[in-house]
Amino acid sequence: MGGLAPLKPMIRYLTISFLKEDQNILTLQQDGLRHSPPQILIDDADKPMKWYLQLKKAWLASSESGQPFVNPVKGETLRWRT
Repeated sequence: MGGLAPLKPMIRYLTISFLKEDQNILTLQQDGLRHSPPQILIDDADKPMKWYLQLKKAWLASSESGQPFVNPVKGETLRWRT
């Protein structure tokens, strides 16, 4: 690995540049989420997120009403390729 020492400044610069791009995008996303935009979810790929949102909504409703929690998510096997 000693042979890579001359590349260290370039690797450091590229790494920091890459991480700053991600940081900027995440900051913009965080700012946008403060306005509670509607979420656009893809049916198959975002199925776990849809389940989470359904569970969260049902849990909050049961907590507020004092009714027992009823799981709104039906059992299903997911199949997709990435």
